[in-house]
Amino acid sequence: MVDIALYSYMEELLKYTPTAFSRYMLQRIDWNSRLVGIIGPRGIGKSTMILQHIIRNQTDGHHLYVSADNI
Repeated sequence: MVDIALYSYMEELLKYTPTAFSRYMLQRIDWNSRLVGIIGPRGIGKSTMILQHIIRNQTDGHHLYVSADNI
């Protein structure tokens, strides 16, 4: 079972995620995979892009955002 703290952390991040602008890569990723990992330099919008996807597709409830910063 996944720790409830991970879901609480994700919910807190979702509250503050901007949705007015989205990265072009958002449409190019196959979000149907069981696991999506995105790598790249810090500060280019990877986390924001993933959180925006979760916000737009929250209805199915099968999302969990985990950052390597929180291991």
